[in-house]
Amino acid sequence: MKNNINNINNIPSIFNFNSIRNIITARISQIRHFQKFIRIWRRYKKNHDFPIFLQLQTINRCNANCPMCPYAATTAEGALQLMSTEIFKKIIDEISTRKEVELIVMSFQNEPLADKNIIDKALYIKSVAPHITLELVSNGYLLNPSIANSIYDVFDAVELSIHAVKAETYKEVLGGLDLEKTLENIFYIGKSKYMRSKTVLRFVKQKSNADEYSHFKKFWRRNGFAVLGFDLNSRLHAVKDYENLKYRDRWFQTLEVKILKTISPLFFPFCPIPNSAMYIRSNGDVVFCFNDWTEDNILGNVNNNTIYDVFHNRKMTDLRQRINSNSAFESDICKKCDLYNEGVYLTF
Repeated sequence: MKNNINNINNIPSIFNFNSIRNIITARISQIRHFQKFIRIWRRYKKNHDFPIFLQLQTINRCNANCPMCPYAATTAEGALQLMSTEIFKKIIDEISTRKEVELIVMSFQNEPLADKNIIDKALYIKSVAPHITLELVSNGYLLNPSIANSIYDVFDAVELSIHAVKAETYKEVLGGLDLEKTLENIFYIGKSKYMRSKTVLRFVKQKSNADEYSHFKKFWRRNGFAVLGFDLNSRLHAVKDYENLKYRDRWFQTLEVKILKTISPLFFPFCPIPNSAMYIRSNGDVVFCFNDWTEDNILGNVNNNTIYDVFHNRKMTDLRQRINSNSAFESDICKKCDLYNEGVYLTF
């Protein structure tokens, strides 16, 4: 497996025909990825009846302990929760009746492959709601060759959070995981044009890995993988030591951040999440934002309510109205959001 580490250290030449072809393929895959979200966000001002984008957590566990993530200090301290098959099918059956739903992401504040039945659940979604795009977001560590083909047969898109080129950086950023094992999985995926075309490799830029991003982009794009890099955010001030994790400390970098903050309202006059999305935890709780790791802002629970009812309950509609009119209370979680308020979402 050491060959995988050696391989990633050697960037293919840009003057190689295969490299050029792979870069074009990777760019096309990346454009397709963005089109999916652009299609959703274009509707965010008009949509008020039912979420068009949902993230589902079927198990509240992760195999990593990333410094940029609040998992260790929040979810990991609670009891293991696996979404029951009954509740899962209840959720999906309701979604299947709504033609406006475009995307389900089988990942939310967890590592979805920790759920051993994730493939069966994905197959159920496709059996009752084939019109919906189905996406998996994973760190890729558990995506070994024995399940890779089955995963790619059912999921329309797979995003893998890698964040590093060097083994020591990977171990630090991914909270102790082994880069060699993850690379074995990715190189297996890379052998298949079909699987590669569905894959986006993610890189969250921070102080410990920012100097590896250029190498990361070049290597993987020249091997045919779409790449998406963006700055970390504070997850509503839940990330410990966030100020020391940020890498933009030079004058021109801080100027870039100020520019992004200024132009952010030109793209989205208000956050698109309230009108467009729903985030459901494994115990059925619905929270307002994917960045909210607390238990303080539960909007409802789909165990005893429908998605429609939660989406239209008083707590959610009041909060939605405040966000849509840019009049959030100081106590609203949105006041802590640097992803939108500081324009971090524009750093990709």
